[in-house]
Amino acid sequence: MIGLIGQYIGGWLSDREDSQRMLAIAYITMAAAALLFVPAANAGFTALLVTSGLISILLFGEQPLLQATVAEYSDPSIRGLSYGYMYLGTFGIGALGAAVTGSVLTYSNPSVLFVFLASIAFIAAVTTWLFRR
Repeated sequence: MIGLIGQYIGGWLSDREDSQRMLAIAYITMAAAALLFVPAANAGFTALLVTSGLISILLFGEQPLLQATVAEYSDPSIRGLSYGYMYLGTFGIGALGAAVTGSVLTYSNPSVLFVFLASIAFIAAVTTWLFRR
């Protein structure tokens, strides 16, 4: 249910702000939230709940921003194909995330995992910002 808040905020922002800039900010914020997750888990239930809620809002808020960006920058004649590639990346390649995170946890610990996840979000932010130029 908390993710619904993220979808609302992401949609609201995509209507009022530059969606690509907001997407880059969302990814940077996701990276920061990932780095906060293990310390929050060690700080107690309330800190973990707040951090988990923030991550949920960010993950679900990213989707309308991503869709608005594809709509804004794709040619109408290939918009469907553009969405197809977006969903292939999100759900196709993204589905490998469970195997990758499981592998990272097999050979390391949760702190390393969340630094790894933060680095992926940071790379997404930088890539989004570079495409903006």
